[in-house]
Amino acid sequence: MQDRRQQPRTSLASGSDADLFVSVSHAARKLCQHTHWREGISDFLSALGAHTGASRVWIFRTLEYGPDYYVTRYISEWAARPDLSNIDDPVLHSQRVEVADDFSRQVYEARLRGELLAHQVDDLPGRFGKELRRQGVRSMLTVPIMLKQEWWGILGFDFCDYPRAFPESYRAALEIASLLLTNAVMQERLHWQANHDPLTGLYNRRYLMETVDSDLTDGTAGALIILDLDWFKAVNDHHGHQAGDQALVRVADVLQRKVPRQSVSARLGGEEFAIWVTAENIPADELAERIRASIEAVTLEFSSGVAALTISVGVASSGPDDVEDSFSALFARADRALFIAKEAGRNQVVCAD
Repeated sequence: MQDRRQQPRTSLASGSDADLFVSVSHAARKLCQHTHWREGISDFLSALGAHTGASRVWIFRTLEYGPDYYVTRYISEWAARPDLSNIDDPVLHSQRVEVADDFSRQVYEARLRGELLAHQVDDLPGRFGKELRRQGVRSMLTVPIMLKQEWWGILGFDFCDYPRAFPESYRAALEIASLLLTNAVMQERLHWQANHDPLTGLYNRRYLMETVDSDLTDGTAGALIILDLDWFKAVNDHHGHQAGDQALVRVADVLQRKVPRQSVSARLGGEEFAIWVTAENIPADELAERIRASIEAVTLEFSSGVAALTISVGVASSGPDDVEDSFSALFARADRALFIAKEAGRNQVVCAD
């Protein structure tokens, strides 16, 4: 029997360069059929795996990294056979890699620079080679995924049958695949930023307006709940603006826990929030009271003292017969109800007539 180390490194160019680039094009189309890259990633990896001869095609997400370590998570995979799959390997779920020797540092620094790396595992020293041999890898090619010069993750290709060589055309095609994935991740990030408030993670005013107007146009009955954090200026003045930010985040946490998933929670700006809840969910006045009571139970502790939180809430409903309703009209009614709640002493819910 021939020794593993003596087997020739066989070129992967079993088809033409054109075939490989066509396969990357097919993979890109699979990815672009979805708004969110995670929805299309299985088809993307499958298309790459079917045309590259790889045993596994996978993605690592970089969770954090420092001068002498990095932490990755194995988030998605295509495997040529079930026995080649690593997706359930607990070691890879959240793996901390120590940059403890010269070779590990060379690999780490190359990844931080966004460089494609090809490895023949039989030749690899130290823990790096030992871990890949544990996974049954004979050759590996990795392409870092870089977002704004930051190392976001890795697109990787494992070959477990025998050592392979990687021609320049092959490497170029897979670098293009990595760039397509990078673009998809960036587009999703930009989409998120366009629709969300960066401090709280809730939707923003624009997204809320578009959703409410769309639902009303479709004849969907619902209610707009506007809530305002009471005495917010006093929190900022007495405890500082960072404390004020913590208060806003705590309110957002309550909304994320209490508001039904089918509803939309948004930060309108400053200390004002809003919820759009459709009629098939919990009654709006009942939901508003639950949120008010939950926030009243919140106490924040700072070095400068303790801050208790309360909110005032205005609710306005739109029924199936209110065909002329719009976000602006509904907001005006809810805002008037909020004003009445403030004038009546705060920390209460008022529903518009």
